[in-house]
Amino acid sequence: SIGVRVFNFDLDDVLILETAKIPHRLNLFTKSGKYEFYGRLQDYEKKYTELFRCSRSALINIKNISEYNASTKMIYFDSSLSCKCSITKTRELKRRILAYK
Repeated sequence: SIGVRVFNFDLDDVLILETAKIPHRLNLFTKSGKYEFYGRLQDYEKKYTELFRCSRSALINIKNISEYNASTKMIYFDSSLSCKCSITKTRELKRRILAYK
């Protein structure tokens, strides 16, 4: 819910949930658009175990990754969206990508 509005998203449509530049706000990128709301990333990490914590500031949906470049640690999605993976999370990310595919 955002204010008085309530949105329902299919988890398969979620691409990235990341922290915004404004403190205490999150950006949600889906296949249909971008949404910004108040929240804490760790709350969503606990609630939605399907999302993978690729860095301190982002949760991603592994099902929607179109490309992962291991040398640059960049994760690309179908749209023009991308995010960087933490060095400590690369092994787990590769394992989950191979398990999903």
